[in-house]
Amino acid sequence: LSAGMRAALKRDYPTFRIFKLDDYQEELRLQLQPWSTNLICYSAVFRDFNGDGLFDAAVLGEYNEQHLGEGTSSNPAIPDADTRSFAVLAILSQGTTNYTVSEVTRIGTSKTVSTYLGLSAPGKKFKNYGISVTEGVGGTVYYWDDKQKGFKEIVAGGM
Repeated sequence: LSAGMRAALKRDYPTFRIFKLDDYQEELRLQLQPWSTNLICYSAVFRDFNGDGLFDAAVLGEYNEQHLGEGTSSNPAIPDADTRSFAVLAILSQGTTNYTVSEVTRIGTSKTVSTYLGLSAPGKKFKNYGISVTEGVGGTVYYWDDKQKGFKEIVAGGM
């Protein structure tokens, strides 16, 4: 990630950690390792997702969310627990040096990761690249919807 992307990610999701190859299930690790390129790897993809002509990134990882206590603490403003969430985050360019970060989707948590990222080419309906999220044998593609200013889910199917 560029310095600007890393700064935006740290600002908006300070506990977010991008998955490393060791986080993946062993059999998936063997499939994913030789598959990486400079635009795509198991936990990050780079393309123009929002149509501004500049590279964006999508990253797969985990972060901790703090939840406010509900009657379990003497002060309900004090967080009483952290919840681990797996998510795909998009780091979108806003000009050449600014970035915004938004959650594309959350995925199920487990001790080892069985989900990985890919790219989906532009098509008739969507003119920008999409973020492909593969889980097991099925997949979902998320394309940027400029009208809604967010990602739209397209089920890609599986076996």
